[in-house]
Amino acid sequence: MSSVRISATRLHKTITELSKIGRQPEGGITRLTFSKADVAARTYVSNLIRQAGMSVKVDEFGNIIGRTLGTSKKRTIACGSHIDTVPNGGKLDGAYGVLSAIEAIRSIHQHGLAPNAAFQVIVFTEEEGARFGAFIGSRGFTGLLTKSAAYTLQDKNGITFEQAMRKANIKPNSTCRDYTNIESYVELHIEQGPILEREHASIGVVESIVGLGELEISVTGEAGHAGTTPMQLRRDALAGAARIVLGVGEIAREIDRAVVATVGSVAVFPGASNVIPGHAVVTVDFRDTSLHGIRLLEKKIVTFAKLLGDQYGLHVTVRKKNLTKPTKMSKSVTRIIEASSRSLGVSYRRMPSGAGHDCQNIANLTEAGMIFVPSHKGMSHVPYEYTRPKQLEAGANTLMQTLLRLAD
Repeated sequence: MSSVRISATRLHKTITELSKIGRQPEGGITRLTFSKADVAARTYVSNLIRQAGMSVKVDEFGNIIGRTLGTSKKRTIACGSHIDTVPNGGKLDGAYGVLSAIEAIRSIHQHGLAPNAAFQVIVFTEEEGARFGAFIGSRGFTGLLTKSAAYTLQDKNGITFEQAMRKANIKPNSTCRDYTNIESYVELHIEQGPILEREHASIGVVESIVGLGELEISVTGEAGHAGTTPMQLRRDALAGAARIVLGVGEIAREIDRAVVATVGSVAVFPGASNVIPGHAVVTVDFRDTSLHGIRLLEKKIVTFAKLLGDQYGLHVTVRKKNLTKPTKMSKSVTRIIEASSRSLGVSYRRMPSGAGHDCQNIANLTEAGMIFVPSHKGMSHVPYEYTRPKQLEAGANTLMQTLLRLAD
């Protein structure tokens, strides 16, 4: 079993081909959920799943689910990730995990192996949260998000999740309840940090995943003429939002914990250079390794924003878009990932994940584990995201060996 390997040529070919879908002039990749690029990528990946010897269905959250054909086995071992991206992102984040999962199962089939379980590949919808909010697919899959709540989520243009899915002609033909017999789940991903490269380790065996929350802070003031409104009479929404942006960073730095908080998006209305902004919307991403730390950080940010609004005569509202709890990975799956790494003769180390992943939601449903491969200079969510080919192959082979060991 340990002598079986994935097709490196085929893996690299699919990574290259998928990276062409949504490619931007500046070199990055943009595949927002249910966009034309996302639909094209879904079609490409669904075809690969069929070529790997699996059936393909889509559930009510838009998750693509491939399952081994011709087996009546009830035991199911699942793997997967996502193919949506941040704007102008890299070619490996999420996509590498999906393509490696498909390749691993395809190789198992081609080597004539008959594991004592069915295999399942899941391509989760909207992991990044760049359009409707993070982890919609995996939260829906595990029952952490209802269908009615998901379908009413809106993008910045007021288009709902349901409307976008319908426009993309994505028609669910299955439900999440069809997949409740998953015995274990494994996700392969690039590290998105510098630890493995710095320590010359080929594989990261993830022990825990950081928790994260997302807030949308709306600041409403009063629009006015930029030339005729005296400074002392202004209620500038953007000026208030700017103070919130600075305050978020200061709050995170003041807490004596390994917390981080980031404002990654600011929308300004009406958005003209000669008009005082009447409305601004700020999104805040905040993370910590403990649920207590996350809730404390959230409380401090909300309190600060509302007090600032009172101080400057601005109306501030806060919408909690998402809160994902910190998650421990399964000890038994973790041990199997380590055993798989040893059987391949590749170096590994245990580590936490500072980024959130679908895996932490699936851990609410079943035994879950996660495998990392190095990221060059720790870079991710950027066009120059890179992992050496041999490292990508090592990760995919570790995933395949882990699937086989979990099945048997």
